[in-house]
Amino acid sequence: MSNKRLYTSYLTTGLYILLSYTSSAQITDWQVDPTYTTQYQVPKDWKVNVSQEQGVYLWQAKENPDNSLAADITVLSMPDFPNSSPTFFINQLENTIQEFKLLETKKISEDEYHYKAAGLMEGAKVSSNLVFLRDRNTQFLFLASFSAQENNYSRLGGTSVLYQALQRTDPFAVSTKPDLVDASTTGTKPEIWNMQSLEVQNHLITRGLVPQKKDLLGKWIQSFSYQTGTATQNLTSGEITYGERGYGHLFTFMNDDTYTLTYKYNSVSQGCPYQADIFEKGRFKLEGQNLILYADQYEGSYNLCNKISPEKNTTPPIRYFNVYVDSDMKRLLITGQTLEYSIGFETDANGNNYIQEGFNKIK
Repeated sequence: MSNKRLYTSYLTTGLYILLSYTSSAQITDWQVDPTYTTQYQVPKDWKVNVSQEQGVYLWQAKENPDNSLAADITVLSMPDFPNSSPTFFINQLENTIQEFKLLETKKISEDEYHYKAAGLMEGAKVSSNLVFLRDRNTQFLFLASFSAQENNYSRLGGTSVLYQALQRTDPFAVSTKPDLVDASTTGTKPEIWNMQSLEVQNHLITRGLVPQKKDLLGKWIQSFSYQTGTATQNLTSGEITYGERGYGHLFTFMNDDTYTLTYKYNSVSQGCPYQADIFEKGRFKLEGQNLILYADQYEGSYNLCNKISPEKNTTPPIRYFNVYVDSDMKRLLITGQTLEYSIGFETDANGNNYIQEGFNKIK
């Protein structure tokens, strides 16, 4: 059976699971995955089952494994396949769930979508929230869902149940809408914005300022966790703290027109590590909104399922970017050419890759 067919089969099974108990209360007691195969959180006393078939990894936490209608959290992982997309994901649900309809969609990037949905199963109304995530570094898809009978969905915790399990920020509960003018006068502006948010990034594109060289100097971090939604990076060791899977860039621009760029990536899929550790150095030039990087070299290594591959390039190409900063010079957006080891690829109308990455100033 192909990965695509397995995906459809597992997804259908996972989303057909309902909640039959009318007395269920909101989940307040959680524990780390008792199978020790993930860093997910699990409601206490729920049972976890892990299986794998032809490359498709299935992780399920169920309130009562003896009851096919018990509450369920499902996570699927599988190799990416041709024509996979959020649209395909939704089409499968529409074809398998009676009266399926989307209630709300949150697009984080072309490779990450979050949904609220409803449908009808065995005569019962069901509420769900779902995540579609494509990891381009490992070429894997991650699909997750939490489903419950409509009248118990909110009682159990609603969308927060799935994000508590994944240890990620709930995009339906937290607004990332920036207010770079009003917030600066009220003192409510946070030091760290969610620079992965397309809403924040587009705000900088439309209302951001053109930086001068002095505005660019310092350390800028772009770091993300697939579990928690945020991450931090130690300025001395370069280590990124992000749980099971995450990535990050650390740019340092210096007054002598030199720069360094550290890239870290860490993922675990079906017990195999997928990691990257790359360091680049060179010179930079800022001409208005145009940032030009003249790299001397970059070097490091990849770890693909325990196969270590050294990486070194002493003649990297000159790269061109557009840069935007906010009014207090603490947030930076860079758009332009892709890096060989970069994350955050977007695709234009012609199918060409480019990067659009947001950074917070940390020093």
